[in-house]
Amino acid sequence: MKSVKKTVSSSPSSSRSSSSFEQLESRRLMSVVLPGATVALPGTTAAAQPALAGVVVRDALIPFSVDDGIGHTIFKGTLQDRVVRENGAGTLDFYQTIRADAGFTIPAVLQYVSRSSFGGWGVDANFRTDGLGDPTIKPEFATRSADGKSVFYRFGNDRVDPGDQSLFYLAKTNAKAFDLRGGTAIGFGQGPISGSGNGSVKLTTAEPVAPTTPGSVSGVVWHDVNGDGARQAAEPVLANQRVYDDANHNGVFDLGERTTLTNASGAYVLTNLSPGLHQIREVKPAGTRFTKPSSGVHNVVVPAGVNTSGRDFGITRTVKISGTVFNDADSDGVRDAGEAGLSGFKVFLDANNNGVLDAGEKNVLTNAAGSYTFNGLAAGVYRVRVQPKLFYTQTAPATGVHTVALASGTTTSNRNFGEHFRPIIIDPIPLPVPLPLPLPRPLPIPQPIPIPIPQPDPGPLAVL
Repeated sequence: MKSVKKTVSSSPSSSRSSSSFEQLESRRLMSVVLPGATVALPGTTAAAQPALAGVVVRDALIPFSVDDGIGHTIFKGTLQDRVVRENGAGTLDFYQTIRADAGFTIPAVLQYVSRSSFGGWGVDANFRTDGLGDPTIKPEFATRSADGKSVFYRFGNDRVDPGDQSLFYLAKTNAKAFDLRGGTAIGFGQGPISGSGNGSVKLTTAEPVAPTTPGSVSGVVWHDVNGDGARQAAEPVLANQRVYDDANHNGVFDLGERTTLTNASGAYVLTNLSPGLHQIREVKPAGTRFTKPSSGVHNVVVPAGVNTSGRDFGITRTVKISGTVFNDADSDGVRDAGEAGLSGFKVFLDANNNGVLDAGEKNVLTNAAGSYTFNGLAAGVYRVRVQPKLFYTQTAPATGVHTVALASGTTTSNRNFGEHFRPIIIDPIPLPVPLPLPLPRPLPIPQPIPIPIPQPDPGPLAVL
């Protein structure tokens, strides 16, 4: 449940003189803010204010956080900075909304938003009640500085919970050009963190500027027959191709966007482009794809009064197949984080589906990242395989082949192959155990031959 909104003590009271506070009854759904004046904001809708209908020409999300200067972060979120060109008058309306990060769990107290660089322009301030946002988070008053340069949106100490978004508040102007050198200051009050204080941040945002000399963009559209993204002499140009300035960056040609058709030489010139960033696109014919640029869009910073040339478009009816051969370390058939690509593997289109790379079959080697690409192919059915490699076992796809059917001008990616490194370990041949050598028989020790001891000679016998 949200807390009841509180109005800051400096908010105008009902007793403020009519010279500085425009009464609600005198307004027509928008609040013209004159220099030095403060007005209450009633809120409006597109139905009540049809002039607000237009084309988004800038839409940026700007992340930011706010500290209180004493070590506490009291807000984290994004500012959405949007510029809309009105369909009728062609003037610009400057919108913003503040969104709190869902993962930042501390509620915040939004006090004010101050936009600079509006001096010299008429400003009607208000907020939209028919779009996204929490209806309790909206500005109650708008004040313009005495010199007219700043528009100060005063919120009522609105509580902004994690994931909350304010209503879109806006400054409807009579400007017809803008740049990205403006400033927006956002202030938050003391939140629920014990000992925290107020804090603010200043962001670079869109601002109204005086129109300058327009520029232009030119180029050629050609049929990229072989689909390589480079124009060869024999490749024909294409007439009557629609090229346009994608003002709202939605990738689709919309009513009101500047456009032209290529002439007989395939050339185009988009004129009267305001200085700044433009997205130049071609309406892609059915059954084709872009090869230059492959994204189908040229992001061009158009200088004032200058033609930017060479923004060509190549389109082809050929098809493209791409993927990666990766080292499936855990052999699960899925590429996990840390499993790198494998270079030097031969990927081939198995025209006869016999599982073997035959002479004449298209093949490429994977690059240093393990990636491969077959480009410039005719529409049809293809079977993509990897030639087996010593010490590797294929783990993906399970069938060992990617079978793809491609219509004209289409592509397919992530046709990946898993390979598990499995070296062949050869057990060593055991050496024969040597037989024990027989011990030599000991020779018998010779026994000494006894030598007879001579007896002494008894001498002559005595005569009795």
